[in-house]
Formats: sequence, C-alpha cells, structure tokens
Amino acid sequence: MFPHRNIVLLISILLVGSVLRFFNLDWGAPFFFHPDERNIAQSISQLSFPTQLHPDFFAYGSLPIYVTFFFALFPWGFSSAVEFDSAIMTLRIISAVFSAGTLLLTYHIGKKLGGESVGLLGAWLTACSVGMIQYAHFGTFEMWLTFWGMAFVLSLLYLHTSNRAIVISALLFGVLLSIKVSSAPLVILAFAGLCTHRSRTLASRIRWAILYGCIAFGVFVVSNPYAVIDYTGFFSSMRYESSVASGALPVFYTQHFAGTVPYVYQLVMVLPFLLNPFVAGACYVAVIWTIRTCFVYRNTAGLIVLSYIMLLFLAQGWMYVKWTRYMVPLIPPLLVLLSWMLISFFRSGRIGATAGRALCISLCIISLIYSALFLWVVHGKVDTRIAAALTLKETVSLSPPVIAEAYDLGVLPFYSSVRHPILLVDVYSIDHGNRRASLEFLRANTIILPSQRIHESRSNNPGLFPQTAGLYASLLEHPYTRIHATPCALACTILYNGDPFRHVEQTASVFDHPFVTIYTRGDEL
Repeated sequence: MFPHRNIVLLISILLVGSVLRFFNLDWGAPFFFHPDERNIAQSISQLSFPTQLHPDFFAYGSLPIYVTFFFALFPWGFSSAVEFDSAIMTLRIISAVFSAGTLLLTYHIGKKLGGESVGLLGAWLTACSVGMIQYAHFGTFEMWLTFWGMAFVLSLLYLHTSNRAIVISALLFGVLLSIKVSSAPLVILAFAGLCTHRSRTLASRIRWAILYGCIAFGVFVVSNPYAVIDYTGFFSSMRYESSVASGALPVFYTQHFAGTVPYVYQLVMVLPFLLNPFVAGACYVAVIWTIRTCFVYRNTAGLIVLSYIMLLFLAQGWMYVKWTRYMVPLIPPLLVLLSWMLISFFRSGRIGATAGRALCISLCIISLIYSALFLWVVHGKVDTRIAAALTLKETVSLSPPVIAEAYDLGVLPFYSSVRHPILLVDVYSIDHGNRRASLEFLRANTIILPSQRIHESRSNNPGLFPQTAGLYASLLEHPYTRIHATPCALACTILYNGDPFRHVEQTASVFDHPFVTIYTRGDEL
C-alpha cells in the first residue's frame, strides 16, 4: 500500500467509527434509563464550584466525574452547577469521543506489532465492534477505561526507550487508577517491564519502580482528594462493591449469575455479543496463536498485549458477577491480536493470498453487518419501553390495580400513559418472606414487567426462588392475558446470538433494548 492510501483508509475508518458512535446519542431521553448513568449524573449534578466538590460516590474514581463536571459547565458559560440532563449528555459525548479515539490507539498498537496492515485491520474491526458502539452510547466509564487502558499498553511498548516513557506510563497508570481502583493489578505489567530492563542496574530498577508507584499514586490522590479526606466513606464503598462483586452480598441485580462458571461464562455469553460470534471465535484462536508466537519468537510487543488481555481477563473473570461491561476493555487488544494473526498468516504463505484476503474481507463485512444490526435494532427505532407505553396509551384501557417491579427504571414512561396509579412491588423480597408484596402481586389486574431482568432470573431458577418463580409462571395461565411483548425479529435474534434471554448476559440488552411484557386479567384486549 502507498502511505497516502493508508492515511485515507485510517481517516475513513475514523469517520465510519464516529458515525456509528454518535448516532442517536440522546436515546432514551428524557427518561435516561441506564441506572449507572443516573448515579454518575446525580453525583455530577450535586457538585457546585467551588463550594461543594465532594462527589459522594466512590463506585468509580472521581477523575471522570470532575472532568465531566467542568466540561459540562463551559458550553453554557461558566456557572457553578450542572443540570442532571446536561450531565448525562456530556457523559455520553465523552464516551463516544473516547470510543472513537481508541481506534487511533488500536491502529498504533497494531502497527507496532505487525505494520500498517495490522493497525488498519485492527482499527476497522474495533470501529465495527458491537460492544464499542454500545458503550459509546452509555454515559458510563467503560470507554474511559478502554481508551486509557490502550494508551497504557502503548506506553508499555516504549517503556525501555527513555526515562520520559516511564514517567508517561506512570501517569497513564495513575489515570486508570483514578477511573477505577480495580485497574490496580495492571501495575504488574509496568513493574515487570521495569525489572527486566537489562541496561539498568538493580538499584536503578528499584528506584524507577518506586518512582513509578509514587507518580501513579500521586495522580490518584490529586484527582480523588475525597478518597483521602473521606477515607471512611471511600473504604465503606469499596467493601460494599467488593461484596457485591464476589457474591458475598446478594442483591437482586446479580442473582441471574447463580450457578454460572467463571471464565467459561464470559467466553460463551459475553464476548460473542461484544465482538460478534464469528470474530470472537477467531479471537480465541488468535490468543492461542499469540502465546505460541511470543514464546517461540520472543516477541516482546506481542507478549505485552497478550499479558494485558490475560491479566484483565483473570482479574475480572473470577468474580461472581460477570457483567458485560467488565469485558469491554478487552475488545481492542483482542482485535489487535486477531489482526496480527491474520496478516501474519497472509504474509507467511500459510494460507493462499486469495484465501487470506477473502478471510480478512469476510470478517470486516461480518463486523460491519453486526454493527448495522445493532444500530437498527437498538437505535433505529423508538425505545422499547417508550414504545410499549405509547401503545398502552393509544390502544389499551387498563384495569387497576396496576403494578410494576420496583427498582426498574423502565417504568418511568408508563406514568404518563396509564391513567391509574402504578404500585411498585418489591418482588425481590417475596422469597424472603415479604407476604405483602406477594399479595399485591396476586391482587393486581395489570402487571407491567419493564424488562426481563427479574422475571427471567426467577423463572430460570425455581429452586432458588420458588415463590417468585411460581408467581411469574402463573402469568402464563388463565385468567392472565399477555397484551404486549417486545418483539424480537430476525435482526434482533441474530444480534443476540439466537436468543436474547439465554445466549447473552442480561445487561447486553436490559439497559438499551429490554423486552417489555404486560399482562392483564381477562380476555385479550
């Protein structure tokens, strides 16, 4: 390829990736259903410069909260506070920018491993990744972690070139810590790089390792001052988050992970959605190929990328909770390894030139098709919760009492479409002896299930949740009639790997494309 052609291709990839990421960025407005978005936006909107800068939220680091807060102030003229809606939209814009920016980092890392072709192929596959597009539309911090994680990997590739490279790497690791403390295990990669620097004495390696840690910790303290000032609140939040993640503290939104096998679950239920099943399978082969290549040919760059993937996967995969978002930062490095393998096969003659070209083109086209399917299913139509509420408002007269599951934000649009009060029932506590909630469920004439998040986990685990499983099962029998169910046509079925309830992890759809079901007593309306 000619150099100018490479530049044109890279710019084209960035343009396509940006369109995919910025399309329908205001989805769900004015309800903004994503609970993590709302929690973060609530933290931002209660800040006031300069009198109140305590985020009062330690589930994530404070750095992205402060950046979003100050960034959101300027478009309207510098004021002291940010409105809730403005905070969410600013969060989403930043996520989209970081997701698009990750394409450049993917290109540079791929180029470092195997040249321009590897970088361009990796950038294209990342541009069309369903997971990267989906999380670009969320005002959460997964794209922050992905972007700065790839920047950290790129810094490790240059760690032995100069002292400045070490300082930059330490600053980037500090940024990762400031976004989420769970990034801490990645320091192993940096220390391994410093300790294997052959041109330095042992004393020099130790000094640089200490300086590296001090710089990173300094970045964390400066950007998370209240983690130190309010250390009791910080550690209390860390204990709570750790208890939820490990399963020690059972909460309603993690119970669908009961009986799941760590690591296997992510490989079968999570990554095939984020990458698409064809690319995911190829990535698994690429990881095995990379392990062999790195140890046979002592490829340091490949080993760094591989170690980053393995360390993240091992650190996140063991937990009881196996949310889709935990695997998102793995998308770009996995696609870099896949691109490296494909181009290496092509160049080595292990597969014919025609076959190699056809394989690369096929994966590129398949990825583009899946990205188009995602936008069509999720963002090409009215949000499923809003659509269900509009349907009820226009065509159905519901009989009271009307109930919905508590804590599901999908109920918000129904308040304006249903003429009767909606009673929120704490169905999560029914199996713990909440008889009142059980009676409210049984007495209801109309039951709104705003997503599959609760009833699917209960129905699939009758041994753990016998009472609620029985209540949900009764909805399929007389005298109940299902008057609305979000359809899942061919495009939807392909996107969610054949079955949105059983073949993907729940949070792949419950935030931006939940399946709403409504039941009523009596004949079908």
